[in-house]
Amino acid sequence: MRAEIRMAFSFVLLLSSVGLAILAATPEFEFVGREELLVNVRPMNDTLVELDVKGVVVATCNATWGIELYLLSDLELERYRTWGSLPHDKVDEVGESVTRRDPVALVVRSEFWKPVVLVVELEIYRQHMPYALLSIPAYALSIGGVGLLFYGLFEFLKSKYGYEEVGEEENA
Repeated sequence: MRAEIRMAFSFVLLLSSVGLAILAATPEFEFVGREELLVNVRPMNDTLVELDVKGVVVATCNATWGIELYLLSDLELERYRTWGSLPHDKVDEVGESVTRRDPVALVVRSEFWKPVVLVVELEIYRQHMPYALLSIPAYALSIGGVGLLFYGLFEFLKSKYGYEEVGEEENA
């Protein structure tokens, strides 16, 4: 096989493997439902509400100045209970939202002197990976493309520097 054709074929293999890998990693989201929570927020304190929701959750609320809403994953909840630290993404204005996969709790931080009732809307989505099996041929194509590139490199070095097999040298 000529070197130019071999290089072109190996690049086609590598590009098609990258395309298949990107397609395999593309998720699809299905809307599952919507929940509305009424949270009684304590004054000048944090309010923790445990959640039992599976999937990707988008939370919005009618937050005004002085109210912050956080969705917490398992690790973030443990960090909050241990050190009191909260993640950076939060809802602190009307129209904002925060997204988490499989949240276990939400925390509402209030700076008001009076109790507040907060309406939290949760939109729940389920994630599917319908093309995940395409990662198997993508892996095979990438191995074949890299193998073909190395074969071409060895052929080039052999022709350039006159590399011969060790057994052929002794027989001559």
